[in-house]
Amino acid sequence: MRREPEALIKFFGKLLPENEPVSLAQRLVRFPTENPPGNEAGAIEHLAEVVQDWGFETELLWTDTGRVNLVARLGWGNRSRRILFNGHLDVVPSGDQAAWTREPFEGKIADGRLWGRGAADMKGGVAAMLWAARLIQLSKEQPHDAEIVFHLVSDEETGGTHGAKFLVDHGLARADAAVVGEPTGLNVVVASKGAIWSRLNVKGKSAHGSIPHLGENAIERMADLILRLGDMPLQGEHPLLGPPTINLGTITGGSKINMVPDRCVLEVDRRVLPGESRQAALGQLTRLVEEFRADTGVEVDLEEILYASGYEIDPAEKIVQAALRAAEAVTGEPKEPRGARGFTDARFYFLEAGIPTIILGPGSISQAHAADEFVEIEQLRLSVGLYALIISRFLSGSG
Repeated sequence: MRREPEALIKFFGKLLPENEPVSLAQRLVRFPTENPPGNEAGAIEHLAEVVQDWGFETELLWTDTGRVNLVARLGWGNRSRRILFNGHLDVVPSGDQAAWTREPFEGKIADGRLWGRGAADMKGGVAAMLWAARLIQLSKEQPHDAEIVFHLVSDEETGGTHGAKFLVDHGLARADAAVVGEPTGLNVVVASKGAIWSRLNVKGKSAHGSIPHLGENAIERMADLILRLGDMPLQGEHPLLGPPTINLGTITGGSKINMVPDRCVLEVDRRVLPGESRQAALGQLTRLVEEFRADTGVEVDLEEILYASGYEIDPAEKIVQAALRAAEAVTGEPKEPRGARGFTDARFYFLEAGIPTIILGPGSISQAHAADEFVEIEQLRLSVGLYALIISRFLSGSG
């Protein structure tokens, strides 16, 4: 008998242990998987042990750079229908410890929240998606001829080359739909910006600080270039994402206070819209640098550090509609497709593997990368039911 969503939610809720998925998320937070340098192996190997004990099939895949990714599977029958879940185990560095009121990797539970680096981005989501599959496994709601696949990966925070992209490039991303469990506050995200990160190196000439006229001050030259960057027009507007943006993220220069600096380095984060090409965005910056060189005679080197394309999928896709209905049922609130301004692993699954992919998970993006990061326990538990409902409905073909 086909259960209505509300009945399914209650059913899954009864199966979920009282301390989960919080306990699993807490254990994951306690692994200090800061990237750089990328110490994900302990957390990923722990997850492999957990799901092996549950009866999932597992495969650990190591890159030639020493990074590890886990592919886990739970299937029934001929597995002709498949849904894929992606989650990353690396986190950004915890940064200035004085900014935290709790230890970043303690995984403390207080005030209805799980605290710690990665609680929201996105170890909470990883724990929730795994427990959702576990509930499907324990229930009588198991789909026929279907499979749930998990990509639990390294390296998302520095571009994903050794994580999700590695798995996609090795032909391991085959599914009818994918869900990336980044923190969205249980909203369904169908579009995200991409990014081009660039490094600008302005060269000068050193001299003693008491005779600066004999040198060429690279910092002053960079200041002139920064003014031009601030005036650079950015074209376009996306209904869910807004306009493209530019952020001057880091700047370094000089070696001593009483020396004219002979170099200054600026790192620039240029966010791109879906459909905005790499060539167009980078070309605009290149032309600005070339005009600056021509006008001033200053030597400037431009280096691309990272490129991540933007992406968007049609809100009419079955996975989008299934997720929207599930999110409405679980939260009791109407849901509309949303956009995300950060880039995620979703782009690899949609643009390179051709899989309709959404971004959906517990936690707030405002918590990601912040001191005193946390995820609400209530939302964490709700997300288990949400994922389980999506799995049940999507794999059964009922949407």
